[in-house]
Amino acid sequence: MKNRLVTHEGHLEPRFLEKSYREALELTISVADYMEKQRGKTPETDQDAKVVFASESLRMTTCLMQAVSWLLVQKGVVAGELTSEEALNPKFRLNNRETCLASDEKMLENLPDEFRAYLERTQDLYRRVERMEIMLSGGEAGDNPVHSLLDKIRNPDRH
Repeated sequence: MKNRLVTHEGHLEPRFLEKSYREALELTISVADYMEKQRGKTPETDQDAKVVFASESLRMTTCLMQAVSWLLVQKGVVAGELTSEEALNPKFRLNNRETCLASDEKMLENLPDEFRAYLERTQDLYRRVERMEIMLSGGEAGDNPVHSLLDKIRNPDRH
């Protein structure tokens, strides 16, 4: 699979990158439209629901911005504005994994189905971008030492 998605220059295949970028932008626009429609719809008496909705909204926004930003950097690599090595700089790497992928089903059960579907799609996008980063860097996404340790625990035969 890597051979089809990564060019011999070591960056993502441009059509795959463009498709992924467009999908991320479309999801971002859909989430923004949904959030705009939901503004003020949470009952004023249910403060807990408001807090959960607000915090999960921020989680979605963080995931989307991380994914779109990373994909934009990769577009810069393909366009020759950055080298593959420069794109590995920590400031360009995918971050906030723990925030983006955290989930508490008990808290989410009272949120609207459509909201939960958007959250799931957003987290799926983040995971796909994370796999792309791992594929390009040959290691853990963001070189997070916790992720490396967890990988060693899960796959002791590889290390």
